Parts: sequence; structure tokens; C-alpha cells
Amino acid sequence: MSSTLFPPANRQAAKIAFIRTFWQAVTGSTVVIGGSGFVLSAAGLANLDWAALGYGVGAIALTGLIAAGKSAGNILVNGLPNAYLPSAIDQESGE
Repeated sequence: MSSTLFPPANRQAAKIAFIRTFWQAVTGSTVVIGGSGFVLSAAGLANLDWAALGYGVGAIALTGLIAAGKSAGNILVNGLPNAYLPSAIDQESGE
């Protein structure tokens, strides 16, 4: 159904936006968590609340999926923002 509702260029740009936005959201969150994780010692790992860690990882993934979905949905509906068009045209022409 999406192949008839949205132009092919919008669908392709939305796929790229989804992947990039998800990656950026997850990477940003893991850098903060990774940086704070260096202060844990072996004793701290033994007392680590694994459920809380699981919820944290789940929250990171969910946040990334929500942000990526919103980004892709915006591009599907509205097309590629005008600010990105010169860069997209340069990439297509190989510059």
C-alpha cells in the first residue's frame, strides 16, 4: 500500500532517514551510558541490577525506534526537506 501512497523518492529517503536517525539516537545514548559505566568495579558488577540494565537498554532501543519512525514518517508525508536537496543532488551526481 505504501508503494501507491508515497512517491518512490520519498520512500527511499524515508528508509535512509529511519536508519540514520535510529543509529544516531542509539549511539548518543550508549556513549553516555558507556562513559558512566567505566566507574563500575568488579564488585559493582556483582551487585548490578540486571533488570534495571535491561529496562535501560530497552528504553534506548524504544527511543531510537520512536525517533526514527517520526523522521521516516515526516519524510514519507512531506518529502525531503529543501535544506537537504542540494546535498542529495550532489550525491546522486557523484560530486
